[in-house]
Amino acid sequence: MCKLLLLFNVVIGVLSAGSAYGQTPIPVLIQHVSSSDNPIGISPPVLTPRIPLPNPVQAGDALVLGITYLHGKTITITDTLGNTWPPPAVVADNGEFNHVTAVYVLLNSRGGPNTITVNWSGAAQPFQYVLSEYNNVVGVSGTHKGIGLHTVASRIRPGRFTPAENNAGGGNVIWNYTALAATNNGLVTRWAAGTQFSLLNADNAWMAVQGVGFNEASQAFLQPLAASIEPRITALGDTADPFNSVTVALKVGNAGGSLPAGIHVRKIIHLTNAVFPGNSVWRVQVPSLGNMRVISGPFDVANVTRVTDNDGNVYTRAGPNQTIWYSRVGTVPNPNLILSIFYRGDPPTLSIRFYDIDHATAFDKAADNTAACSSVTSISNKPTITPTHAPGLVIAAMSIGQGPGKAVTSPAGAFWDLVTYSGEVDTDLMENADAAGHFYNPTTATENWTWAITSNGNNTCTAEAIAIH
Repeated sequence: MCKLLLLFNVVIGVLSAGSAYGQTPIPVLIQHVSSSDNPIGISPPVLTPRIPLPNPVQAGDALVLGITYLHGKTITITDTLGNTWPPPAVVADNGEFNHVTAVYVLLNSRGGPNTITVNWSGAAQPFQYVLSEYNNVVGVSGTHKGIGLHTVASRIRPGRFTPAENNAGGGNVIWNYTALAATNNGLVTRWAAGTQFSLLNADNAWMAVQGVGFNEASQAFLQPLAASIEPRITALGDTADPFNSVTVALKVGNAGGSLPAGIHVRKIIHLTNAVFPGNSVWRVQVPSLGNMRVISGPFDVANVTRVTDNDGNVYTRAGPNQTIWYSRVGTVPNPNLILSIFYRGDPPTLSIRFYDIDHATAFDKAADNTAACSSVTSISNKPTITPTHAPGLVIAAMSIGQGPGKAVTSPAGAFWDLVTYSGEVDTDLMENADAAGHFYNPTTATENWTWAITSNGNNTCTAEAIAIH
């Protein structure tokens, strides 16, 4: 029975939104984003982080935001759609000098492109977030938390709870977020979802203890009939650290929009590592739902030689700048996907983005550009690309010698994909202070990618874009 439920919960992530099992609505994960963090001592504190979503929010959908931050902060959430965010549904506070983990649930969101701002007084470390959008969610049927939990036989066990019964309405989505509760002394080498759950994201990217080399994961499943559940999760390798576990039961009902029918970004997972063993392999978890995978980052400075995954895919380098690598079209959902990034030498600190793409049909083309970008606040044609198919998707990235990047300003309607915050500097490790974005091209018109950046002397910018349809 457990295997059947797990399979069902993997499948619901790819059904068309608004589909029904009989007359019962089925909630669908429309999009998901997760961040890296800003470790103490090797990354600056964060002030008012701004979190962009990769797609317009569907009107009437629910947004589920999990954040982890330093104890003592008073938080409010705002967004560019003008939604009124309620207080957190559940909070796990591990006390003074330690971490707070909280979940906010916004029901019946307004529709359109959206950037969420986490407001607090003063800057703070650490900060980390996960964000999910679901349709067919109309309420919260219960919450649960565990504070400062240590692993027992590699499992984090927050105890059991039973959501309010919603059997006739379609049940509840059980959404769980587990995050480091204090400055770390160990590292999670692999996450494994709890019984019935499927991973949404799972950060095992840190290869050495670095201040707060942050480990976290989120997972979810549809529970059609209310019953006692323990939202446990397995964190292999870390026997030293405490974790906060927060869970919300999202009440199923008819609400919201639908999953886009054409090519679109289903997830963006951000990962960072600061210390790399020489001549080795960086293995990272990136649970996927789509049928194509793209990785972007400053691979040109990392001497990456090959990228593979545990589905047997060998990734293709888009161009000589090595900023983007992509899989074949036709991959299948894999909540346990692991990327293996092979490199030579001893790479510097590296932040990457994993794009989980759905409804792709083919690779189109790629473009590159490298140029000086000294003492300027805007840089254009980095790169220039002319897709041969429309509608389609273009993903662009630019590594900046001395950042940070601030925004994408062209093509009009492009989405900026990185967190930005007041006072951000080049040593930021949430995103590596570079530039990244994507654009749903409606035509085959030439795109001149233009970025707003911080002015620095003696600077070089290396850009690449890939067109898919």
